[in-house]
Amino acid sequence: MAACDPVVTPDPYQRPIRPMQAADGAVPVGSAWAFEFDWTGRRAVAYLHPERLRLLSGNSERPISREHPGLAALSALAERRGEMVLDGTITTADPGSRGRRAGHQERFCVSDVLHIDGGSTLELPYLRRRELLAGLDLEGLPAFLTPYHVDVDGEQLLRIAAEYGLPGVLAKRLQAPYLPGRRSARSWIRIRVPRSPDGAEHPAAPAPVARDAPVADPVALDEAVRLAQAEARALRAQISQHFLYNALNTVRSYVRTDPTRARDLLADFAEYTRYSFRTGPAATTLGAELANVERYLALEQARFDDRLRVTREVEDGLLDTVLPFLTVQPLVEHAVRHGIEGTPSGGTLHIAARRDGADCVITVSEDVGPEDVGAAGLTELAADLRARLLDAGHPAGGSADLVRVRVDDRGSSVTLRVPRAG
Repeated sequence: MAACDPVVTPDPYQRPIRPMQAADGAVPVGSAWAFEFDWTGRRAVAYLHPERLRLLSGNSERPISREHPGLAALSALAERRGEMVLDGTITTADPGSRGRRAGHQERFCVSDVLHIDGGSTLELPYLRRRELLAGLDLEGLPAFLTPYHVDVDGEQLLRIAAEYGLPGVLAKRLQAPYLPGRRSARSWIRIRVPRSPDGAEHPAAPAPVARDAPVADPVALDEAVRLAQAEARALRAQISQHFLYNALNTVRSYVRTDPTRARDLLADFAEYTRYSFRTGPAATTLGAELANVERYLALEQARFDDRLRVTREVEDGLLDTVLPFLTVQPLVEHAVRHGIEGTPSGGTLHIAARRDGADCVITVSEDVGPEDVGAAGLTELAADLRARLLDAGHPAGGSADLVRVRVDDRGSSVTLRVPRAG
């Protein structure tokens, strides 16, 4: 982390601590960040004493304890652990309801600790402060600890926030201290859920939550993140270690005989892995998918030489068609590995994309035919692809028409149909 001014550590019981603020921005990338969900509610700093709770508004430092009598029981936490100062948001038992409503108990969503065990925590890194919070016993109290997530795709969390009716996510640098009253894009970033069809952000006008929207309780959110991470891991697992190993061996074989080609292949490999293991949106375009397929094929053609022949028929104006990430490449790899690779004479891979009314029809085929294991794997791959297309909102005439598989003595093919751009 870049050097910053020393953190001022006032006595919180003599002079209130002003809450640190997040700067609006885009999702940061890299392993230096943690992500939290941004909860709808009232920002507040809680000063916990045995038998007494003092709440100050996060915006004005105005006492607001009397406005939230249901939170008075939080003082029991100080009886258990001693005096402390917590940063958080006053929300409801049903955060998905957007704000306070009759019949929903208020709770204090704890996101940071500023003073505990007789000392300030402002200079401690965020990760250490979260470890201290994990040691608090909130059982039976009107409070919960907001989850935090590391080594995750921030865009994925933003989509989950939108699904659960939350305003966005917060990215916090793991090594950042708490900067009272400061707003630093180097330390805390607020990423808001887009509010209009064109993707523009309107933070002052949050979108309404559907009546059947899931309740955004911490357990449900944790489970949603876990499932999203599992889906991402499963998706990337489709990129076989078999290919990665062979690609590096191919590059190595050219280092002495053709250094220029080795350098070009290494650049293709680097760009291929950068795209395939990226963190970012779950959606991509046909153009981006085909560009990654070309990197893959450059490496495989260097390995198989004229045993791997490729033909392409892509109509103009289709490259902006939206697809789920890693849609085409797994189909191409399957055709090469389970069809063409096992034949001494090789075969021809054909990639096509054409218009059909309002749809874009994409076909990946080979003229050899997969072995039995490959045929079963192709059926599983197609089923997974069909489910992902349905999840992405591509009904295209019903699930049966989304993905079609053909395996016979002429080879194999997979055809998928999605709405085309424009």
